[in-house]
Amino acid sequence: MTRRRDCSLLTERCGTERRSGCVRRLSRCAGPRSNLGGVSSGGASFPVVEASDLNRITGYLQANQFFWLDLHDPKADQLSQLGELLHLHPLTIEDAGTFSERPKRERYEGYVSLVVYGVDEQAAAGEHLLREVHMLISGDWVVTLHPTPFAVLDALRARVRREPLLR
Repeated sequence: MTRRRDCSLLTERCGTERRSGCVRRLSRCAGPRSNLGGVSSGGASFPVVEASDLNRITGYLQANQFFWLDLHDPKADQLSQLGELLHLHPLTIEDAGTFSERPKRERYEGYVSLVVYGVDEQAAAGEHLLREVHMLISGDWVVTLHPTPFAVLDALRARVRREPLLR
């Protein structure tokens, strides 16, 4: 059996049970280990970067500092710059600029790409209740991309900025 098949069998057998042995084995199957242990938040909240701060990403990467980049309605030039800075696969860049995707997960070298939907509690009557969010997750950074403003992400960004990172 290949490693990938072993992992699928473990996932099915263990399901949502919280036995430590099962969880440990599942985490080994999840792919490359996160290098978050070597990343510093500086003892405070980690930086939350927005479109106007894309040039700061290089500094965070060089300092090995974890950051969250949130892009609302990303433009093609921003996605291209992001792809170069984070060494993203071309398919990731293509998907990140295309909204109305189905929920999915794609694993690439060094990161995972997710398309998820969240409920917008502040949606007005007649508006779409679900908001599409593309997430790129690495041990060094998280990137969220969304086509429309999303109050939940706004509140989360504000919370991260004001509260220290708990370890």
